Amino acid sequence: MATHATMPVRRRTHARAPAPAQQEHRHTALAWAVPLVLGVILGFWAFFINRDGGATTSGQIWLGVVSGVAFAALCYLLAQVRWSLPRELRATAFGVLAGGAVGFLSSLNGRSVLMSGFIGLVVGAGTLATMFYAYYTREGDPRQQGERVGPEVTPNGREADTANGRVPGCRGPARSRAYRPLSRGRR
Repeated sequence: MATHATMPVRRRTHARAPAPAQQEHRHTALAWAVPLVLGVILGFWAFFINRDGGATTSGQIWLGVVSGVAFAALCYLLAQVRWSLPRELRATAFGVLAGGAVGFLSSLNGRSVLMSGFIGLVVGAGTLATMFYAYYTREGDPRQQGERVGPEVTPNGREADTANGRVPGCRGPARSRAYRPLSRGRR
């Protein structure tokens, strides 16, 4: 009778890099610099659209400052929580942020609310589609990265026990059973 021998394990002397799913996203200078620059751009843009070639007033300055600070804060918050969101919600958040900003700037130009909303909706939908495509093609399947997405359910509605490859109440491995619906003629 053959027995299995345990092989000695070689100890690592240096730290390994974590797997991509376990990497923590570090805060760099770009984490606050990019939202700040985007907020300054949007603030100046709102100020200049509202100024319309006339004299500068304190209301126009405050409009630019408040809109720039609000947009920068929203960009910073989205950048901080984006990795905790699923890719669909992450893409939607970027679409809402971009569409809202463009719709706001369009409304300052004197357009109607419907036209500004339509322009913001088109830009938001384009941003959503672009970001979803970018996330979908660059991120792997969460199941391949070791994350548990949800319970694996067999066609009869039972949850599969993927740890040992069995389905409760069935005699074989969960993945080897082929699902064939019964035809109406046979019982």
